[in-house]
Amino acid sequence: MDERVNIVVDAFRTTIEHVNLIAVFIVVLIFVLIAFFLFFWEKFEEFISQRYMKRLFFRNGEAYGLTRRELEILWEYSHKTHKDPFLVLEYKAPFEKVVQAYIEDNPDFDEKLIKNMRKKLGFDKIPPFMPLISTKDIDLFQTGNFMYQNRTYPVALYDKDEKYMYWYLIDQKPPFPFKEGDNVKIKFIREDDAIYLIDGNIEEIFEEDGKYIIKIPHTFKFLQIQRRKDFRVKKEIPLILETYDINGNKVKKSSNNRY
Repeated sequence: MDERVNIVVDAFRTTIEHVNLIAVFIVVLIFVLIAFFLFFWEKFEEFISQRYMKRLFFRNGEAYGLTRRELEILWEYSHKTHKDPFLVLEYKAPFEKVVQAYIEDNPDFDEKLIKNMRKKLGFDKIPPFMPLISTKDIDLFQTGNFMYQNRTYPVALYDKDEKYMYWYLIDQKPPFPFKEGDNVKIKFIREDDAIYLIDGNIEEIFEEDGKYIIKIPHTFKFLQIQRRKDFRVKKEIPLILETYDINGNKVKKSSNNRY
């Protein structure tokens, strides 16, 4: 047994003595260099692709009239929120999510800049039959019901900004059973769309010009209750109305009426 072990050890020593360590080192170095080259080439291609995509994004955005600062914000926060920046320019939903991320990261955000971006992209208004993306899309003076602990109060949207909505308590005076921090609900019907139920906490209650206003943060989360299966689109149809007596004689003719 010992003789066999000695033979193996001698064979190993002989092999090591004849191995060219420099050649081995060169082979290993070549493999390492190839691996590094492939890794950095992939990163380089990604970098070039990103630069090209950003240039294309800016070109598309400038066609809408967006400034470089506005485009930088949309590009940066599209990636932070994992949104396709090109879809942000085309669709309101991803745009609003990106803008919300910008607002949350920047307490001193430029509200005028956001409104300008929204207007340039055509996202400042939505058709009455389209569902809301967030509470920012609620029309001013939208009426509804403010609900707290099985009590209901008539309200109307008095004002809104990028962070809050301000609901006017119609013909209501203190004392109120609710206070700042309480969780409340607002329910309203949006014409040609659906019934909406919003849940939020009262940020502030204040008086302005004799009106009592409730300040509630905006949200993307709300309950939508569809009232009909299909969208209803208003259409004006020209109509000529003719009236006949019992004998079949024409009595009256009205035209240019629309129904």
